[in-house]
Amino acid sequence: MPWRISSAEAKATDHAWARTSIARRHDMTTRRRPDPRCPLRPQEPCTLCQPGAHGPHDCATVWLVMGDPELREDLRPHTRAAAEARRAQR
Repeated sequence: MPWRISSAEAKATDHAWARTSIARRHDMTTRRRPDPRCPLRPQEPCTLCQPGAHGPHDCATVWLVMGDPELREDLRPHTRAAAEARRAQR
């Protein structure tokens, strides 16, 4: 019957599966998720300062500042200075 495999083939298959499984598990534990950056404090990570926020994407303060043209314009020089400082570090 063509669907049956020998015990040697089964052991080799199981062993190969175990190796790839362990390698995948190792990759999953060594990878880090990137820390979201606060757009209002450009050189700092998001500290979840607003209750109920999960990052800058749903932060009420970020939403208010980015929605107001005057506040956004006031933020621009700080953002540029932070970007230049990051470039200088590289």
